[in-house]
Amino acid sequence: METIAHHPVVACLQAEIRAIGPGRDLPALGRALRRAALDQAWVTPRHREIDAEQGFGSHLVFEEGNHDLALFVVSWAPGRGAPPHDHGTWGVVCGMTGFETNTTWTRRPGGGIERGGDYVVGPGDLVTVGPEDIHSVTNLTDRPATSLHLYGRHLDHVARNRFDPAAGTVSPFIVRIR
Repeated sequence: METIAHHPVVACLQAEIRAIGPGRDLPALGRALRRAALDQAWVTPRHREIDAEQGFGSHLVFEEGNHDLALFVVSWAPGRGAPPHDHGTWGVVCGMTGFETNTTWTRRPGGGIERGGDYVVGPGDLVTVGPEDIHSVTNLTDRPATSLHLYGRHLDHVARNRFDPAAGTVSPFIVRIR
C-alpha cells in the first residue's frame, strides 16, 4: 500500500487490513477501522477540510498501488451531505466525530428508488455497504462530522451512481477527492 499518512496508527491499520484480507471479513475490518477512527492522533487539519461546493471533503489517507483498497477521511459540513448513491465496491465506515444520518434506499421493481430507514452514525459506530447498496448521508447537526471510510477499490476507479428519487433518474456520482 502507498502510505500518505505515515503515522503509527495508520501503519498498524494497514497491517491489520493485510492480515485480515480485504473484503473477507467486514466485521473484523470494522473493528480495525474503529481503533484508528477513535485514536485520532494521526488526523491532520487537512483531513477536516470541507469542499464548500460539494458539502463534504473526501481525503485520501492511503491506497494500494493497484487501487484495490483505499482509506478516506470524509468531513461533512453542517446541514449538508451526499445524495442517494451506491459505491460500486464493498465499504466499511466508522464515525469519528459528530453525527451523520444515513438513509437507506431500495430499488423499485419498475425503476427508481424508495426511501428506507434512517440511522445515526456517531463516534465508533460502524456501517457496511455492498457494491449495489444505496444510501444518502446528511449531517443534520450544527457542527462538522467526520468518518473513516475503507473501500475495496478506490472510488475513482469504480462506476458509481447518483440517484434522484424525485425525477427517477440515475447519473454518474463523481466526488472530488483531495
